[in-house]
Amino acid sequence: PDPISFAPDQNWDGIDGEWSSFPLRIGTPPKIVRVFVSTSSQQTWAVQTNGCPYGTQEEKVECQYQRGWVFNWNDSSTWDDIGTYNTWINRQLGYNTNAVYGYDTVGLGMDEGEGPLLEDQVVGAIAGNPYWLGIFGVHPKPTNFSGLGNITSPSFMSTLREQNLIPSLSFGFTAGARYQFTGVLASLTLGGYDSSKFIPNDVSFVFNPDNERELTVGLRSITTTKDSDVQLLPDPIYAFVDSTVPHIWLPIEACRIFEDTFGLIYDNVTDLYLVEDDLHDTLLEENANITFTLGRDLKTGATVDIVFPYAAFDLTAKAGYFGLREDTKYFPLRRAHNNTQYTLGRTFLQEAYVTVDWERANFNVSQVKWVLGEPQNIVAIPAAHGYHNSTSPPSEGGSSSPGSGTIAGIALGAVALVVVLILAFLYHRRRSRAAALNLKLQRSISPVSTPATDLDKKTPDTTVFPKAELDATQTATKRNSKDAPLSPLTPGAESTLLNTPTTPFSPGSPGFPAPGSPLSPVEVEATEREIFEMPGDVPAASEADGRMFSEKEAMVYRERIFNGVDPAESQSPTSTSPTRVDADNEAL
Repeated sequence: PDPISFAPDQNWDGIDGEWSSFPLRIGTPPKIVRVFVSTSSQQTWAVQTNGCPYGTQEEKVECQYQRGWVFNWNDSSTWDDIGTYNTWINRQLGYNTNAVYGYDTVGLGMDEGEGPLLEDQVVGAIAGNPYWLGIFGVHPKPTNFSGLGNITSPSFMSTLREQNLIPSLSFGFTAGARYQFTGVLASLTLGGYDSSKFIPNDVSFVFNPDNERELTVGLRSITTTKDSDVQLLPDPIYAFVDSTVPHIWLPIEACRIFEDTFGLIYDNVTDLYLVEDDLHDTLLEENANITFTLGRDLKTGATVDIVFPYAAFDLTAKAGYFGLREDTKYFPLRRAHNNTQYTLGRTFLQEAYVTVDWERANFNVSQVKWVLGEPQNIVAIPAAHGYHNSTSPPSEGGSSSPGSGTIAGIALGAVALVVVLILAFLYHRRRSRAAALNLKLQRSISPVSTPATDLDKKTPDTTVFPKAELDATQTATKRNSKDAPLSPLTPGAESTLLNTPTTPFSPGSPGFPAPGSPLSPVEVEATEREIFEMPGDVPAASEADGRMFSEKEAMVYRERIFNGVDPAESQSPTSTSPTRVDADNEAL
C-alpha cells in the first residue's frame, strides 16, 4: 500500500504557543476534534466535556474551541468503557494526569475520504492540564490496562499495518513553523516520509533500549551566532526527542549560560523564562541563530546540525498557563534536574524533520528545508524484509531499493534452501531403498501360504534362517530313521515345503498321498497325559509322636496315600524302566 499523507488542520492551536494541529473523527456519530502529534505515545486522546466546566455557555463554547473541541463518550454508540487510568507518559517532567479510557472508532481527517476509520481503538478523554489539546500517538506499541489480565490493546499504527493500509511501521514528521513565511503547517506521513520537507544527511540513529525513550540522540553541542566564543552546552548529553511536549529541557548549567547570553530571567513562580517587551524587541532585532549539533554518541562519528532562528524560541503563553494572568512572551527553555528530563520537544521539531522506522529500530533527524510552494514527494518505507539497513532518507530521488546486504542475504538463504532440499531428497531415497530391501527379505522367508514368486523359486540362502513356522496345509509325517532327512535347510536340496502347492489336500483328491506312503498323514492321539497335583504341604505328625517326618518318609507317605504305590515294594532287582520312543521310533 501507499503511505498515508495525513493533512493537518488549518488552525494554529495551543496555550503554550501556536502549533499546527490535526483533525480526527472519534465515535459514532463521529465527533471532530483537533489534536497534536505525539511521537512517544501509542494512544489517541481528546478533551472531554469536563475540560471546560466554568463560565457562561458562550465562554464554555469558546473554551471548547480553544481546546480543539471536546468529545463526550456518552454520545457515542460505539464507546466501550475501560475505566480511569493515569496517562503515564512524561511523568518525569511532571505531566501527571488521568483519563477516562475506552474503545471507540477513530478516523483520520474531517471527512470520510481524508483517511481510514478504524474500530476498537484506545481513546482517552482528558480534562485538566498539563495537556491543552488531545494527542494522536504514532508509536506502534500496544497498551496494557491493569486489571484486564494479559489483554493488550493494539495501537492505531499497528492496526493500520495489520490491515495492510500502510507499507510499514514508520512515519515522517515535522511540527510546522508559525514564523516561517505566513505560517508553514505541520507534515505527517504514515508508512513513509515527505522528501520535499528536509535536507538529507547520512546520520542514522539507533533506538534507545528504553521503549519509552527510543528516539534519543547525542547532543554534542549548542552554539549561537550571538557570541561565537560561547558554548551553550557545557558537556554533551543524551536527549529524548518528543513532540508531545512543547519545551526544550536542558541541564541547569546550560540554562544559566542561556540566561547570561540572552539576558533571560527565570521566574520561580511559573518555572518559565519570561521575556519582557524591551528584551523581546532586542532579541528580535539581533535575530541570533542557535545551532544544535547531533550525533549517534557523545564523542565520535558523523554529526548533523539543526539551525534555529531566534523566532523559533519567540513564543507566547496564554492566560491561565502555569498561573499566568495574561498573555506573556516566554523562551521555551526548562531546567532539567536529572538526565531523565533531557528532552527536545515540539520547539525543536519546528526546524527538524524526523523519519522513524519502528521495524528496523532506527531513525533520522534532518534540517527542514524552507522552499515556498515546493510540491510533496511522498516516499514509502517498505517492510523490514525488503528495506536497507538505514532509515536515513535517500539523498536523491527517494529510491528505496534493497541494498547489497539485503541481496546477499537473499542469495545465501536461497543456497541454504537448495542444500536442505537435496539432503531431504537423499534421506528419503535412502529410506525408500531400505524399505524395498526389507520387503524382499520378508518375502524370501514368508510361509507357504504366500503366493509363489520368482524369488521363492530360488535356492534359499543358507545364511538366512526362515521363521520356525509350519505350513497350515501340511501335516507332520513319520519317517524311518534310515530315510534321508528332508530338511529345507540342507545345502543344495530343493525345499519340499517351499514348492508345496497352496491348495489344501483332502483324502481322495488328486495328488493326495496313499496310506503308508512317506507323505501319508498321521493323526495325533487326542488323549492327553493326566496331570497329578502334589499336596501343598506334608501331613502333620501325630501329637502322640512328637517327631517330625523326614523328607524321605514324607515322600513314601504321599506315594502310598495318593497313588497307592509303596516305593519300597516296587524297587526290586528284576524291575525295568519303561522304554521311551521319540518321534522317529528310536529308543533312548
